[in-house]
Amino acid sequence: AKSQNQEKVEYHINKRRKYVPQKNACLNKKERDLFYKLYFGLLDFTNQKYKIKSKLKIYKQKGLSPNDLSEIIEKLWQNKEAIITEFVLANPYKFSKEELEKVKEFKKGIRKIFFIMEYLEEYTAIMDEEKCYMIKGITSNIDEIIPYNNLPYIVITTILPFENKLIYDSLFFSMDIDFGVNFKKIAEKEYQNKMKYYHL
Repeated sequence: AKSQNQEKVEYHINKRRKYVPQKNACLNKKERDLFYKLYFGLLDFTNQKYKIKSKLKIYKQKGLSPNDLSEIIEKLWQNKEAIITEFVLANPYKFSKEELEKVKEFKKGIRKIFFIMEYLEEYTAIMDEEKCYMIKGITSNIDEIIPYNNLPYIVITTILPFENKLIYDSLFFSMDIDFGVNFKKIAEKEYQNKMKYYHL
């Protein structure tokens, strides 16, 4: 019988053989700027509404720490219907009608634990227990953030519709669990059998 080490080595060799570096697997600059404008506006509104971090400014800010945002993000997604409806009515940042329509679409967002399964040239495949979603990165291709040899990789994130694509909310909260080769093979088999979704 093969030793565990041998299996591991073979597994990683096969993985490397199948890996295609991503190209164009994220938003373009115009889309990215618009996404941050809308999403950070929504987070800022959530933060003020629930007084989570009173000194934190989010809207139009650069270089925010994910740790500063995590509690606010959780709050938003726990109450997405109510917060987004209220935000659209109040329109605190004077968004255009088109922009508000895009924010309304965020109501379809799903926040939970996902497995990042595979990198394709223009998409990243990310799955939960029911479906597999083909998402785009925001500022960079996701294979630049999480190396392909770490896949399957478990994260908490939100996937949401934007500009007729699926994206994630720009933050992965990783759960550092190292799965054995057997588990990875089972997960990959499941991934192969799942329908791939490009829309919510």
